[in-house]
Amino acid sequence: MPEPDDMGPDAAASVELRAEVQYDHGNHRWRWSSAGELVPSMREAARTPRDLQVMLTVYGRIAARLLEKDKLVLRARVTAHWLPTGGTAIGSYDWYRSAETGRLIPAQEPWTLWPGTMR
Repeated sequence: MPEPDDMGPDAAASVELRAEVQYDHGNHRWRWSSAGELVPSMREAARTPRDLQVMLTVYGRIAARLLEKDKLVLRARVTAHWLPTGGTAIGSYDWYRSAETGRLIPAQEPWTLWPGTMR
């Protein structure tokens, strides 16, 4: 897996962020589906683990605010994919609808797996 420093100073976007929602497709068969029509995917260059963490946090908050308008969305997530390896998942930030406020709120802190840390 190419390391971020190996990509050179002119490296194009290295991470793609995608938003997904979970719907009940009948009989409690929940499935994740792309939310690309409401929240377009975004490609950015991430040079450090901190860059990736910030990207997930900011994009996650924006996605949650846009997706919470659809009352059928009970769960949402933002995933980060490492483009140099063809889109390996390297991060996720999950959200759920609060019964108290009706808003999408974080289910936990974003998790990330920086490329090159697992060998």
